[in-house]
Amino acid sequence: RPHDIVLDPATGWIYAINPNSGQVFRFSAIGENESVITVPVQGYARALTFANGRLYAIGSAKGRIVEIVDWDKATFKVYDSFDPTRRNGPAGSWTKTGLVLNDAEFFEGFWYATSYFTKAYAGGTDFDEHKFIRFKTLDDFVGGKWTDLSGLVPAGMTPYYLTVKADKLYLAIFNHQSPGKGDAILQFSLKRR
Repeated sequence: RPHDIVLDPATGWIYAINPNSGQVFRFSAIGENESVITVPVQGYARALTFANGRLYAIGSAKGRIVEIVDWDKATFKVYDSFDPTRRNGPAGSWTKTGLVLNDAEFFEGFWYATSYFTKAYAGGTDFDEHKFIRFKTLDDFVGGKWTDLSGLVPAGMTPYYLTVKADKLYLAIFNHQSPGKGDAILQFSLKRR
């Protein structure tokens, strides 16, 4: 059940992730040079991303980003987000579950990440807080040193997938409570000074 597919622009390898097992598949074409590794995402994983020539698996329930250091040796570097709750969940809010990552992308010198925060899973807590964040390094992610950009996403909307194209960052958002009401693609670009 591929949940995300990415292409390594340098090598031409195609990668796909199975969200329930943490398995990442690599192949050069359908049915050619296929291999698989199991990435320690610790729960559900929604996305893959390439940044600075490295492949990363985005672990949702734990707020975890896993760098695949060496495919052939199946070695990884794990980055767990700062989380005062010490809880996991398929969705939630900052104060109930900590980050529940949907996706993360590197754009113009910063990482951007989204979390699956919704009213239905928030248990009466603020589900708009920390749903869209930006941080400089993965160590900042681990230390909780990020900027909350949630104000750029309409209240009540869940930020989902991120895509970088040319000099713009795109963010798909959806309305978990009322599907189809307000769903959109947001486009962000940095102002040059």
